[in-house]
Amino acid sequence: MPHHACDHEENRTKVCLVCFKKGASTIQIKEGKVLCRVRQFYIENYDPQDGHMPSGICSRCRNLLLDIETGKQPMDCLPDTFDFSKVVSPSVATRNNPSPSLSCQCMICLVARSNPVTSKLGKRFSTSQTPTPGRPPTACTPDTLPSPRPIRVCKRCWQPVGRGVSHPSPCTASDARDNVIQRVQDVPRAAEILSSDVIRQKAGTSGTVTLATRGRDLTVEVGKTSKISKALFQNQPVPVLEVQKFQSTLGLSSKQTRTALAFFRTWKGRGAVETGAREKLSDSDRDLSEFYTLAEVELESSRKDEPQRVLRTVVYCKNLNGLIEYVLHSRDIDSDSDSVLIKVGIDGGGDFLKFCLNVIRLDDELDESGSPERKRFAGYSEGACAANFKDSGVKKLFIIAIVAEVKESYENVNKIVGLTQLDQLTFTPAFDLKLANVFLGLGPHSSLFPCPWCEIPKSDFSNPQRPVPLRTFGDIRRNAAAYKTAVQNHTGKKKLSAAPYKSCVEEPLMRQLSDDTLVLNILPVMELHVLLGVVNRLYDHLDTCLCVSEDCLVRAKNWSDKLSIHRPVMHGGEWNGNQCKHLLNNIPTLEDLLTNDGKANAQVHKVVKAFKDFNEVRVACFGRNQQSNYKDAISSFEISYKDLTIPMTSKVHAVTDHITQFLDAHGEGKHGLGVWSEQASETVHSDFQKLWLGGGYKRDLKHPDYGTKLLACVVTYCSRHIMS
Repeated sequence: MPHHACDHEENRTKVCLVCFKKGASTIQIKEGKVLCRVRQFYIENYDPQDGHMPSGICSRCRNLLLDIETGKQPMDCLPDTFDFSKVVSPSVATRNNPSPSLSCQCMICLVARSNPVTSKLGKRFSTSQTPTPGRPPTACTPDTLPSPRPIRVCKRCWQPVGRGVSHPSPCTASDARDNVIQRVQDVPRAAEILSSDVIRQKAGTSGTVTLATRGRDLTVEVGKTSKISKALFQNQPVPVLEVQKFQSTLGLSSKQTRTALAFFRTWKGRGAVETGAREKLSDSDRDLSEFYTLAEVELESSRKDEPQRVLRTVVYCKNLNGLIEYVLHSRDIDSDSDSVLIKVGIDGGGDFLKFCLNVIRLDDELDESGSPERKRFAGYSEGACAANFKDSGVKKLFIIAIVAEVKESYENVNKIVGLTQLDQLTFTPAFDLKLANVFLGLGPHSSLFPCPWCEIPKSDFSNPQRPVPLRTFGDIRRNAAAYKTAVQNHTGKKKLSAAPYKSCVEEPLMRQLSDDTLVLNILPVMELHVLLGVVNRLYDHLDTCLCVSEDCLVRAKNWSDKLSIHRPVMHGGEWNGNQCKHLLNNIPTLEDLLTNDGKANAQVHKVVKAFKDFNEVRVACFGRNQQSNYKDAISSFEISYKDLTIPMTSKVHAVTDHITQFLDAHGEGKHGLGVWSEQASETVHSDFQKLWLGGGYKRDLKHPDYGTKLLACVVTYCSRHIMS
């Protein structure tokens, strides 16, 4: 197959700038590191667009430049620079010669058209070519620039000397210093190597170096680095506190921990772990026994095979204030500090209804890693699983009440609040929306006024002209009292509607708060459950829109399958928190599927827009730190969600109306919703199950040892969470 003739520009790319040879692996010099190396080590003012010079470089010369940069080769390993000024560019096109660049006879084109006798490296030009008949071809070997001539240098001050070069007489030590500095500065890498050598020699074992300057001496502290991370307890036994963290992280029973310690001592010797570790761990598992007790209480059962009310064993903390003081003292926290947050969560899961408490030092929680998109990984020196032991996490959480297989009802919660005297404690709630309404004495979220923060009917959630009258605890108490009076006088067969009373049906269980206290000042917007509600709502609507979109073959499941996540069967078939974040972080994958199909209707693209806008809200204010643009992100999401023309749920309403109000009141311009997250109260279900099942505590509800075992398990679980 014939090849087309190459013009001058194409021939420039075939010839190496450095060795002036034609090579099979020659690449074109463009913007990048290769061009920088050419200018630094070969031709300072090289221009790839200059037609007098080749624009290619072979692999051998590329590697030479790289070796020079890294110090593996000296600069004199490069050949002399050719005199490219003698290269004549192609003439201008004429009628007789319309393509002068195709017949160019310059040195670059002659080299590019030649066929090398051998592909071996080492020789710039072959001298064994077979002679051809006729007139000898034009020599294609360009002239090189004259080699640098030797120069004379003063041995005292290291300055070049010669005709026309001024030289101080006599020269001094300061002249020598200045000349050497100038030479070293011409090669930046050499300057760095020389500096590091001097610092290393002077540092010795002290780590402090004093360096001369043009004025006062400079003192430098040299940090010691090592490629191998140093063990935390290299020459000392592992303390019991660290073993306790290991035990708590894995949910080990006492027997399992003793087995693990036996392995450690076998591997590292008897001094691997602190002396008496077994006894100390056993004693520490009972540290909080004085604060817990159990009681038999009549509660509403969640089991369908039982009567509505049954006796259940409740394990609870009988002295909440004493427990909090003990934890503050153990963690060396000032009890009068304003930076301490007492957070209480209530949630049902893992067959238990649990009341949980976290004692949080806000100063330790609020750092630069608080954004959902910018997570900080713990350093080696902080220990294994350091992120698991934040004050707000499940490994620092205390169960203050627990009971099996009962409903999340007002009656049950009220009785347990009475046992623990939780209504006398000042705390920040970390509930989901259902428990929030239960605790406030409001009706369910199917009622007409479902919002715990305001008195807007749900039919007006999407009304742009809606007022937002905020609830106070006094309003709820008065409306609940009026509703109970109306119920006593009600003679109808159907249950009396609480709609005329703003869906207030019971007295709020935070009885210590005054009537003028706004609910918004006490109850944070629950970021986890809002995230779950909004993402699952948008996902379901996306699938509906795709199903009714004519000829569109994409379904919402194609998106999640592409991300290797599958909707769980439990929990109502909803995506969990991590899955929701994974969906939001991979919206471009959905857009690619829709683009490739090309048949999705406009409504589908509106749902994608709502997904993207909600992800902006999540990034801006769902972490521990807030971003300055979070209000704009919320406004954009509200517009895109309303454009879907679907009902606005309580969780969407919480985003559009109450996040801004809450953060304006409590965020101080920097805190995000993550500070008040209810995440730990959700994670505790699986974490407690590890010890309940793996520790050998589990008994049937009717077993005679059930109460004793549950109490022992709770005491052990909470005692392991005291860690400072």
